Amino acid sequence: MAFDDGEEGGGGIPMFEVLRTEMELHEAARTGNVELVDLLIRRGVNVNAMNEKDRTALHLSAGQGHVEVVKSLIDADAKVDAEDKFGMNALLWAAWFGQEEALHALVVGGARIKCENKQGLGLIHCGALRGHLNVVKYVVEQLMEDEPMNPDSIIKLDDKEEKGGRTPLHLAAEHGKSEVLEYLLGAGADKDALSTDGSSALHFAAKGGHEDCVTLLIKNGADIDERDNEGRTALHVGAEEGHPHIVELLIRSNAEINAETSKEMSPIHLAANNGHTTVIKVLILHGCDIDTSNNQNNTALHMAALANQPEVVQQLVDAGCDVNVCNARNQTALHIATETGLTSVVESLLIGGANVHVRDKTGRTALHMAARGELVTITDMIIKADRYFCQKQLRNEEFRRGEEKIQFRKDQSDENAQMRPILWRLGTKQLRKEEWKKLAFVWGFTDAHIKAIEHQFTGDKSWKEHGYRLLLIWLHGCDENPVKGLYEGLVGMGRKDLADQIRRRINAKADGHNGMCCIT
Repeated sequence: MAFDDGEEGGGGIPMFEVLRTEMELHEAARTGNVELVDLLIRRGVNVNAMNEKDRTALHLSAGQGHVEVVKSLIDADAKVDAEDKFGMNALLWAAWFGQEEALHALVVGGARIKCENKQGLGLIHCGALRGHLNVVKYVVEQLMEDEPMNPDSIIKLDDKEEKGGRTPLHLAAEHGKSEVLEYLLGAGADKDALSTDGSSALHFAAKGGHEDCVTLLIKNGADIDERDNEGRTALHVGAEEGHPHIVELLIRSNAEINAETSKEMSPIHLAANNGHTTVIKVLILHGCDIDTSNNQNNTALHMAALANQPEVVQQLVDAGCDVNVCNARNQTALHIATETGLTSVVESLLIGGANVHVRDKTGRTALHMAARGELVTITDMIIKADRYFCQKQLRNEEFRRGEEKIQFRKDQSDENAQMRPILWRLGTKQLRKEEWKKLAFVWGFTDAHIKAIEHQFTGDKSWKEHGYRLLLIWLHGCDENPVKGLYEGLVGMGRKDLADQIRRRINAKADGHNGMCCIT
């Protein structure tokens, strides 16, 4: 809460604000030294002197439960309703710390029981929030009379003076005080009362992950699909906060698994946005609609991409979500991940079969976005994926997600390690300025691929970098003997002289028995 709820010691009181004898009174009240308190009172000390937080000796003794000191101070005309800087009087202070006997002594001493602090917390609110069942019972059983003499002193079970419009039941549920919650439900508290933001006690219990409180509320007939002002049910709240046990409990209690908020967000949207993989696992296990869209036509996959949640993206892809759903901007999750440079997310989507040719409302593909954004790694990954799936299509091979172990990042395999120095020399030293493009066409690269590679600018010799990138991309997807493929590519683009030169060098190395294949 906003006020200091630590045990009051009266320490740190400036000498120029409080007299020495007043400091002694505060310390005696805090420690329960009733003899010294009585002595100081007889000497005429100001019993209403305040410390730097405007707390009096009565606050300090009430908070510590020193009943005899409380009585002595009241008899000495201490102001029983004096408030500190947070609006807490001694009565609220006693309730906050669960001091029932001190509370009773203050009530008998004339304290105003219908009181609240600056946050709107009254006696029963303080007791419920802090889980002091004894205080809550005292208030309900001793201070809630059927026909009180003074109507202004009535304390109601469902008071909402608290600034968020929360009742004691809400506060007990929010803070996981199950004993208090059970008592209030038995005493007739409204289980479906709503706070200012439309939340029920079930919403608060779900938000805090308090399984015992959720169970109690469901058992007592709370509306499981009650919606707050944003249209969220308790299941939405539990999913958003990442409480799989709460989500499981609510679903098994027949909560609507695909319920939508006012923005058409389902629980899986909220869980994906916040990276709660365990919650998503529960939702998928119970058959939620994995591809449901919100008011912007974003699926959970879009939400995970927007929030940079690579683990969630992988989880949804593995679960068989549709990776090519378009949102209101006609963007797939691949567009979103590419636009924000999320390399891991992009690769997961590509491996999952994302269509790289989809154009958004402005006509951009993911490849175009990556190239314009100077995202070299992502650009190369998209080209590799495009070539991979095109080759499968040419061979009439069906892509079976998850059945093939593929990756589109930089190839670090040992089998291609011996080729990289050869390709570097070829790209940066041996190919002429425009020849890398000719080689690209021989190997089936498209105009879009070449333009994307060419977009990178590293200076006057950028074309050397472009050629080397092309060769590495080709090597990554080469499904034949790369040495043979390189030879045939160079011959095909009219550089047999260069092909023969490289062949001789490779064959010479192969004679050294280093494992490199010969070209015949």
